Amino acid sequence: GACKKETQKRSLGDIVEAARQVTRSLDELIGHIKTSPKQVRVTQQDQELETIITTSDRLISYQGSSSEMVRQAQVLAQATTHLVSHIKGEADTQPDNRDRLLGAARSVAQATTKMIEAAKDCQGRPQAAESQMALRTAAEDLQKATTEASADQIERRAIQRLEQAARVTASNATQTIGAANAAREYITTSHTQQEELFYQCTETAEYVPRLISSIKQSQNAQQPQEKIMAQSELVRQCTEVLQPCIRLVDVSQNTVPVVSDQSSALRLTTTSQQLSEGLAELRTALTRAQEVSVSMNLDYAIEVVRGLDDELDQFGRAAQQNQLYPVPGETAEGASTQLTTSTRVIGSALAQMLSATSRRDEQFVGVSAHDAAEGLRQLTGGVHGICATRRDAPSEKLIQSSRSVMQSSLQLFENVKVCLERPGDAGSQERLANVAKGVSSSLKECLSCLPGQQDFDAASQTIETMSRSVNISNIPPSARSYQEVQDDLVKSASRLTEATSRLVADTNKEPAVLRESLNNFVHTYKSFFSITLETTYHQQDQAVRQQMVSGIQTISSEASRLLSSVRASHTEPNNSTSRQQLTTVARSLAEAVNRLIDVCTSGAPWQNECDNALRQIEAVRHILENPVQPVSDLNYYECLDTVTEQSKRLGDGMTGIAHYAKALNMESFCQSVREVSNAVCGLAEGAAQAAYMVGVSDSNSTPGRSGLIESAKCDRSVQFVREVCERITARRYNQQQILDDATAVAKHTSTLANVCRDASNRTSNVNAKKHFINCARDVASSTATLITAVKKLDQSFSEQHQSECSQSAQSLLSAVNSLSAFVQSPEFASVPARIAAGGRQAQQPIVQAGKHMLDGSCQMIGTAKMLATSPKDPPTWQRLADNSKVVSESIKSLVSAIRDKAPGQNECDSAIERMNTLINAVDQASLAAYNQSLPARNDKSDQGYHQQILQAASQIQERIEGLSIAAKREAENLGHRVSQEMGHFEPLVDGCVGAASLSYNDKQQISLFDQCKTVAEAQLQLLYACKDAGGNPKARDFHTAVDEAAGQLREALTELQMNVQSTASEAGVVSGMVESISRSIARTDENVHTSQLTNVSFVDAQTRMVRACKEITRIAQEMVTKSYNDTHALGSLALELSQQYAQLAEDSRLAVAAAHSPDVAQKIRSAVQELGTGCIELVKQAGAVRAHPDDQFSKRELTKAAQIVTEKVQFVLSALHSGSKGTQACINAASTVSGIIGDLDTTIMFATAGTLNPDQSSDQFSDHRDAILKTAKALVEDTKALVAGAASNQEQLAVAAQNAVRTIVQLSDVVKSGATSLTSHNSEAQ
Repeated sequence: GACKKETQKRSLGDIVEAARQVTRSLDELIGHIKTSPKQVRVTQQDQELETIITTSDRLISYQGSSSEMVRQAQVLAQATTHLVSHIKGEADTQPDNRDRLLGAARSVAQATTKMIEAAKDCQGRPQAAESQMALRTAAEDLQKATTEASADQIERRAIQRLEQAARVTASNATQTIGAANAAREYITTSHTQQEELFYQCTETAEYVPRLISSIKQSQNAQQPQEKIMAQSELVRQCTEVLQPCIRLVDVSQNTVPVVSDQSSALRLTTTSQQLSEGLAELRTALTRAQEVSVSMNLDYAIEVVRGLDDELDQFGRAAQQNQLYPVPGETAEGASTQLTTSTRVIGSALAQMLSATSRRDEQFVGVSAHDAAEGLRQLTGGVHGICATRRDAPSEKLIQSSRSVMQSSLQLFENVKVCLERPGDAGSQERLANVAKGVSSSLKECLSCLPGQQDFDAASQTIETMSRSVNISNIPPSARSYQEVQDDLVKSASRLTEATSRLVADTNKEPAVLRESLNNFVHTYKSFFSITLETTYHQQDQAVRQQMVSGIQTISSEASRLLSSVRASHTEPNNSTSRQQLTTVARSLAEAVNRLIDVCTSGAPWQNECDNALRQIEAVRHILENPVQPVSDLNYYECLDTVTEQSKRLGDGMTGIAHYAKALNMESFCQSVREVSNAVCGLAEGAAQAAYMVGVSDSNSTPGRSGLIESAKCDRSVQFVREVCERITARRYNQQQILDDATAVAKHTSTLANVCRDASNRTSNVNAKKHFINCARDVASSTATLITAVKKLDQSFSEQHQSECSQSAQSLLSAVNSLSAFVQSPEFASVPARIAAGGRQAQQPIVQAGKHMLDGSCQMIGTAKMLATSPKDPPTWQRLADNSKVVSESIKSLVSAIRDKAPGQNECDSAIERMNTLINAVDQASLAAYNQSLPARNDKSDQGYHQQILQAASQIQERIEGLSIAAKREAENLGHRVSQEMGHFEPLVDGCVGAASLSYNDKQQISLFDQCKTVAEAQLQLLYACKDAGGNPKARDFHTAVDEAAGQLREALTELQMNVQSTASEAGVVSGMVESISRSIARTDENVHTSQLTNVSFVDAQTRMVRACKEITRIAQEMVTKSYNDTHALGSLALELSQQYAQLAEDSRLAVAAAHSPDVAQKIRSAVQELGTGCIELVKQAGAVRAHPDDQFSKRELTKAAQIVTEKVQFVLSALHSGSKGTQACINAASTVSGIIGDLDTTIMFATAGTLNPDQSSDQFSDHRDAILKTAKALVEDTKALVAGAASNQEQLAVAAQNAVRTIVQLSDVVKSGATSLTSHNSEAQ
């Protein structure tokens, strides 16, 4: 027995020793892998650069004692000294780059010297705030000089990191697709999820090969131009692959609960988590690569355009040989839309680029050039698609026009580059403007080559030719009588209105149908134009004739605008902004026709008024034909209010018609007819918008998105300003007219400035925010110049002043055109909804009621017209009563239909019923557990259920905000939001029941059931609150209930997540926390909803972020300690770390949106994402240590990860500091001034005691008087600059604060000297 025990003991010792050897071998293998050539190699120079950046960031953001700042400065100086030596060494080995490298070394050395001097001053005056500020500024300058000197090195490292992250993403995506395809056969309960998973795998699989190809191209590129193209292509492919992969992760994780095979579900879970983690690293690497590669974008654009021009040349040759074939997925409709959209992208990007060039903003020039190049790439793809799929397309002409676009764009890019290199060239801006006009002309020519555009060109040419032929002194004679012409004119106007309505309704129908409507419109317009000229011929009054001619020209202009709008809406059927513009232009044309009829006809006023009303109603009939596009910005309940209000006005108008017809009061009768027609049009628009909302709210419809700007308001103002500027430039005005025009222009440019300001406040794109502000400034400045010139012209109507007015008008026209081109970007356009068949069916009650109302109103107005001629005719009165009854009944039906079809109510009812069922299921399971009769589930492990709970809870958390917003102000989205959130509650409840069934801890079981039920009940309360609020912005009382219920649901979910994550983390399972951090990193790139920007300042976000950063640092340091003495605490610390980072990421979105410059915003986003990847690594290492408490290698890795997190926290703090230089300078200045006040109090005490005397008896107050006055005046100017800086940016505020505090110090010194010179004999004056 003893021998057997000894043998067992020896065997156990052998096993332990073997395990140790395996551990050592694994550690050595991991170390070898980390130094493998396949990894990104870190050189000595890289380490020194990292030290400089990290230390300078720490120094810049440090707010402690001066001694620590001086110590950091010493470390920084030592690292920069080594870096300068390395750069000089490189200069000796690279003769071609010798001068550039030596210059870089010199700039770093000079910046280092200045920092050392600032450090010495700080060491000598440790309590002086200004010396600390000076040291921080010197550190910033040194960091900037180092970054510029090592730009190539930083860029190389960023691209290498991006290549590695892209490789990992491609691998993880491929594995996820494989796991998803393997799991599909085990999805038997949800056919929809199976199809969605298949679709997402197919979509992602299309991007992966292109990503791999771009990685290889980037690695194999040797020549500088090759590297630019390859690296930019890598960035583009990485950007494109992000969203498909994110959707694949979401769909995969949502599908896991319905996969019946456990191994397939586990594999899908694992691969999707790895992909999510890889995407977090890819996003961070991509942000960093974009940050350091901005300078290459102008060169990249030039190379791209050259390559695209070569592609187009190849397309042309292939087309000539009939060998141009479509690529898979390429369609004629898609290609036409792509071509049209690309022209808008190009125009907007070039407008931004020219504006940035004039301000010499090289970074924004690069960004705009990159966007323009991508637009040109889209244009090339569209050209290929059209030429390959449309045999009726003029391929040769289209390709030639496209090449003209490329060549003129290339010329523009090269001119911009020259302009930036030669800032003193006076004629550069004019050359740029001329070249830009060439690009615009080529784009228009390119669009004119689209199939079907020739019809529009011919129609537009016909209308323009007819308009130019109008001459008041040469009106063609008419052979018909005046009465015949007048009767025909009214009929012709009605036909033109009907043709307009038909053309608008047929805009997005088949080409043959549209062509027929277009030809009918042109034919009708010709007839109307001819009859209008005949009417003008019979008019002998020259003033009235002039009004007629002006009216004809206005109608011609509106008809041309209508054709342009129809063309735009037809080529971009999914652009709802174009559709709204089309509706607006159609109404403008109808109103212009009515105004002309009022001038031309001499019949009874009531007849004209009734005819005008009928035409006005006919002009809006088309909006109820197919309400698949929004016609206004009204929400659903505003539509209901509008319909209710307009129905009251209609009732008043109908009463007025009957009353005034009986009283023979024709003037009031006409006013009532106008009220009726306006009310009917308002009812039609409200009904159409409400019908659109109902269609959108259907569960199978896809919601749209409102545009960033009010396009209709912007277009009206732009059009008016253009007309006035062109009139002023051509000098077609008299003295009074130009004064009136200037007043009107000021109102419209004020509107444009307000539109820009609102858009700037609403967008979270910092570059767009900046450009909107610049556009508003340019428009306002040009308007002020024009107003000044007009005032001079009013005082002296001379040739010189007319010339000044013309120049000012051209300047304003240029600013307005630039703004117009910029806002045409698809980024700012609204995205239309896709209405399903069920949605169309739900629209019918509203649409039919609206149509009946229109028909009844037209019949009523026609009867009223007859009643005015025979007010005593009983049958006519009876017919009017019948018509009024029809209208009243149709309005009641309309209001009832809108109320009954309120969006989201059915979905809320279904969700409430389902939640009650789920709560009952939880109660039943809890009761079974209490009775020890809950069967253990064996379809998944407890880890699998925990992961399912965390995944579902995370999805619900992310959707609470969207549901709350929909419940308060977006009725059309309420049903969609409810359905999306409810889709994750069944997996949540199922996971909680499954996890509880496998738990042997009764307390854990009870806790899970209680928390699950709390979450379900909180969701139920939220659903009740959402149903009551219904998306009505005016239901303020219910909004409070929604917010409270949403807050309770968040708290309940957080408690459930913490419980589950705590249980999982105790076993070393950290996948849920890694997933949480990965999602938080992804959130940093998302735009902030406009409602979140209200009352949010950068300082508020900064304060919360600093607090979170301190907590993250504390947790990282505590993790290191606990890894050696209390590994059980690592799980809760990792959970706390993930929660703190989630809060930091959320606040960073607000900080980025509120940042004053794109540079600061980019730094903050990049630093927070970098910190996120560090947190992921730290959490993973914490899990490894928790699972293997005795593994020393894991503990060392955790220590390294914690150190990296601490360093990356400094990056975040430094980025925040760069966004608040002015605020920090004011804080430091306040501290300095506080010290000065204390010093002056001490001096006053000496003066009161009579002991304040000069050192020299010869010292006189007159010697100090001038210095005191001079310094006081300087302080006044500095105070003004400080106030201006507070309203400007942080840099100006910082400079102003430093100057002000410096002057205050000087004033304090000279005042003390002056007071001392008065001697103690004059203590009161002292």
